[in-house]
Amino acid sequence: MEGSLAPVAELAELKERYNALLMIDDAHGFWAVGENGLGTASLFGVRDKVDIHYGTFSKALGSVGGFCAGRSEVIDYLRYYARSAFFSSALPVSVAAAVLESIRVVREEPEHLANLKRNRDFFQHELERRGFNTLNSRSAIIPVLIGDEAKLGQLQMSLFAAGIFTNIGTTPAVNASKCRLRLNVMATHTTEQLAFAADKLEELGKKLEII
Repeated sequence: MEGSLAPVAELAELKERYNALLMIDDAHGFWAVGENGLGTASLFGVRDKVDIHYGTFSKALGSVGGFCAGRSEVIDYLRYYARSAFFSSALPVSVAAAVLESIRVVREEPEHLANLKRNRDFFQHELERRGFNTLNSRSAIIPVLIGDEAKLGQLQMSLFAAGIFTNIGTTPAVNASKCRLRLNVMATHTTEQLAFAADKLEELGKKLEII
């Protein structure tokens, strides 16, 4: 919820020290961070030390469903004993095809990842320059701390009226005093669009006495 990164390298060291298994739920990492978008473990250089990788197709790849990857014996165990897998159906062929095409695009067109990083860095800088607290986010999801649920609701509705869609994080996901906007930056956003959003946020933030 903060856009933060787990200390994966340290977790990998602990895993080896205590002969444990390491699982990463990298829903916001795959195809967004790391070399060629290979995720948070790749960013820290410990991809091969993670035993179970969880990810989703509904974030960066713009589809539905998800995946679990690991050693064959681990995956076989989960297939038979994980209730979430045992009682679910396979992805439709059309969804699988769409996911494979999205992965191909990420692999063969690296400019999208470069654009994503450039856009998130630009947008976060613009928000912080205007006085917003982005909680030191390091991901493509940039939170803006509001801290007042009533103001958060007003801000979200006002932004929507201005043509800007945002998600929010509030109770029970986070403490009410730490409620926040969750702004999703995309590779296809233009600098002009992000600057417009930052300007509108500044205008409304001052009006609602958030900044």
